[in-house]
Amino acid sequence: MLKQYIQNTLLVLFSVAFALLLLEAFVRTRAYLADSATIASFDNLVTRPEHGADAKLGEMIALSENENIIYRFQPDIYVRFMEQFVTINADGFRGPVVPKAKPAGIVRIVGIGDSQMFGWGVKDHETYLARMEARLTEDVPGCRWQTVNTAVPGYNTVMEVETLKVLGLDYQPDYVVVGFIGNDLQLPHFTRVQENYLSLRKSFLLGYFTQNIQSVGLKWAEPERWRPRFDTQIPEVVPEPYKHMVGKSAFAATMAELGELARAHDFEVIVVLSNDVAVPHPLDELVTNISREHGFHLLELQSLWGPYASRHGVENPDSARYLSATDPHASAPAHDAIGEGLFHLIRERSANCTNRVPATGL
Repeated sequence: MLKQYIQNTLLVLFSVAFALLLLEAFVRTRAYLADSATIASFDNLVTRPEHGADAKLGEMIALSENENIIYRFQPDIYVRFMEQFVTINADGFRGPVVPKAKPAGIVRIVGIGDSQMFGWGVKDHETYLARMEARLTEDVPGCRWQTVNTAVPGYNTVMEVETLKVLGLDYQPDYVVVGFIGNDLQLPHFTRVQENYLSLRKSFLLGYFTQNIQSVGLKWAEPERWRPRFDTQIPEVVPEPYKHMVGKSAFAATMAELGELARAHDFEVIVVLSNDVAVPHPLDELVTNISREHGFHLLELQSLWGPYASRHGVENPDSARYLSATDPHASAPAHDAIGEGLFHLIRERSANCTNRVPATGL
């Protein structure tokens, strides 16, 4: 009798434990599928800002399905951001839609970058890629020039090159312009908040009843918190999923990958170094050396701004280069200076509308 009782008790306990394990697996799977559906649908993530309404950056973005891109703009929105109207097209990029099909006679430039290239605080037609395209169209009317600005504020270099791989290469670029500023080795502005569905440290079944399962989403990453240490090392407190995209090693590896993509897809790379005119950034030398190592062209705002300001009679050039006294982003004239530099470089590199001057390296 006792033996039978023990066997029955163990059977019941085993059955209960097995049932709980099945329920745990079910809840975890359900959470995973729900989060996957959320990531795949822009509409499920955020409320779309009203047409023409004031919007913050966090209201303009949504999660990306790609964990190395993390977030991107909601497609097809028109809002007032940083006191300027911003057009995000149906593909999720600033400016007019560019069809992916590329007929003969078109020279296409794809830009990858962050807030500087995006045009923080300037109008759609004032971004340096837009100014470059306008000059090329006016000066070389026999060619058709098309520009795709994939830049998103807060991106780092890993996210930018991933965007090129996943989205930008579809446009068959002849040139890829990389915008670099001093925080491109840091965490992005937003990181993904997502449960670890395989973790054994938390019961999803218990979390279901206590409403302690967090839905996937985005959170402000406090990028300024890491800035003092990113030039030399990767802080230990950086979340594990993001350690591969911060620091000098990650930047060097990503630029090497960009060089491989350029050779495989036959495009030239132009790095725009938006350094401070008065105080060079400590990473400027790193960017310059890596660009030369891979045969990338390099344009520096520091060398472009002085001659531009003199030619165009810019008043107070030391301050006119910035958006404001408290915002170090490039002003509209500084964007125009970069656009002018890109215009001269690309015009010289393009022998005609279908061929480029053979690259000789830098």
